[in-house]
Amino acid sequence: MQEMKSHYEDLIIKTEIAERLASLGTIAAGLAHEIKNPLVSIKTLAELLPERFEDPEFRTHFTNIAITEIDRIECIVSDLLDFAKSSEPRFEPLDLNRFLDSIILMLSSQLTKRRIIVLKRLPEDLPIIYADHSQIKQVLLNLFINSMEAMPDGGEITVEVIRDDGVPDDEKVIIRIKDTGYGIKDDDKIHLFKPFFTTKGSGTGLGLSICKRIIEKHNGEIEIESDYNNGTAVSFKLHVRKQ
Repeated sequence: MQEMKSHYEDLIIKTEIAERLASLGTIAAGLAHEIKNPLVSIKTLAELLPERFEDPEFRTHFTNIAITEIDRIECIVSDLLDFAKSSEPRFEPLDLNRFLDSIILMLSSQLTKRRIIVLKRLPEDLPIIYADHSQIKQVLLNLFINSMEAMPDGGEITVEVIRDDGVPDDEKVIIRIKDTGYGIKDDDKIHLFKPFFTTKGSGTGLGLSICKRIIEKHNGEIEIESDYNNGTAVSFKLHVRKQ
């Protein structure tokens, strides 16, 4: 019996290593592709610079493109570092209603500029939960930004929190962010949490992968519901008590 248990544990470890190596290969390929494009732009302009240095219009054009592409690389590297972080959550008491209000306030100018209305459905009797404030903030900001970018002509974001006390001694809360954006095609849904997959024209495609990792480190779950041209809803569960 002990030998079988040892064999099973060894198999689990080998499986985890194989999954990490597969993920690393995907990340490396995606990173090479994402960084190569802006580097090609910078290299092309740099090769032309000596012969067109006296042209002020070209110098301005070169400077603007170089800065834009370097910012793009910086964003890719920053997202990759966030994805690669394996820091454990620092669980602290969190008042979810106040926390959500602070996130919405932080984004208020962008929401107004984009003509997006936020509807809140936050019950007053929510229990204090235990979570890593910084990590959950990162998840919420990512989901809000995704929703805003899915509604270029304005729309609504509904923020809802639901108590889930179906399991005795294991109460959870469900946080749901729903938008009225363009939604997700059926063929894309199975790829949403894969590193570097994106349905947008810009971005690194690491945001949802990072969100999934954070929620899983909180022993929670995250799921996406979407109909093309009919909005998207992202829900994640968090335990009220530290697990």
